[in-house]
Amino acid sequence: MARIPNAMRLNLRLLLFLLLAPALRSQAELEWETVSAELTVPASGQVRHSFRFKNTGMETVHIESAKSSCSCVVVELGALSIAPGQSGELVAVSKPAPASPPGSERGARIEVTTAEAPIRPYLLRIKLRTAREAGLEPAVLWWKAGGAAPAKETQVQVPTGAAVRLSEEALLRTEVECVLAETKDGRAVLSVRPRSTRQRLDLRLPVEFTTPGGVPERRTLFIRVE
Repeated sequence: MARIPNAMRLNLRLLLFLLLAPALRSQAELEWETVSAELTVPASGQVRHSFRFKNTGMETVHIESAKSSCSCVVVELGALSIAPGQSGELVAVSKPAPASPPGSERGARIEVTTAEAPIRPYLLRIKLRTAREAGLEPAVLWWKAGGAAPAKETQVQVPTGAAVRLSEEALLRTEVECVLAETKDGRAVLSVRPRSTRQRLDLRLPVEFTTPGGVPERRTLFIRVE
């Protein structure tokens, strides 16, 4: 009887495993509520997101590893043995990737490997966006007393998902004319012109930002004629 080479035996075993893997999964299967997420991460903080799952199979699932493709995502996992009908969650703790400018995006992947199907991991995908923070550049506009009074501009960096407007206090100031125009790149331009430079002037104009959660923020533009 002809002997089967070792390499061929290995290939046959691998092929057999691949054919049986779906059946094994049906006996021990994790069903995920979602397998993807889009997260906005504060430039100087972090955000947590839970991927929830349930063992819908007939056997206990044993999680061997949960690895992230990016150092900017840390995985937190509770129970590693999930009995039939039991639910659990995997928490992804995300922070901005190194040298990520505001508004930039990056993808990350989490591979969850089980003992029951080690070569068929579950894949969770995360799209990370580094949030823009409120800011004014420059934060001080200056005119020379007695000189010309042309309009000057400050660039307003608008937080991701937020709305920007001049405060009621700024709109009521009669010493200056202000025009706020939003742009399409997450910024706005605030144009300011003093009505006169014949007298010294030292004003503070609050610019207000409202986030999707309704939390207001303020940044102050300083107006000086001296």
